[in-house]
Amino acid sequence: MIFIDSNKFGYFRIGKDEFRSDIKIVNDKVKIWNYAKHHQIMPEDVKDLAENSPEIIIFGTGHTGLCKVQPETLKYLDDKNIKYLIKDTAQACSDFNRLASSKRKVFAILHATC
Repeated sequence: MIFIDSNKFGYFRIGKDEFRSDIKIVNDKVKIWNYAKHHQIMPEDVKDLAENSPEIIIFGTGHTGLCKVQPETLKYLDDKNIKYLIKDTAQACSDFNRLASSKRKVFAILHATC
């Protein structure tokens, strides 16, 4: 199980690793996330997460919430009965850690900046 040890504008630290980009956390692995459309979270951005049967996906929409989860993305997850939370990135990191510590199968897609 992994935890987000530190997060600030443009930066995540997870264990010994530092990331200065948008990331996804899937099955305790961190991947760089290059979104399909700038500041929009589209269904193609979450397909790899959904294929791994999460209990819940946490969306971090940036520190000011500029990155938007599109309605078609939410419909895609609803159709697969996958729960989700949409929060600013700081709160998303906190929620990820809380849910991960309770041993829930939680994944995240986190926008690092605005």
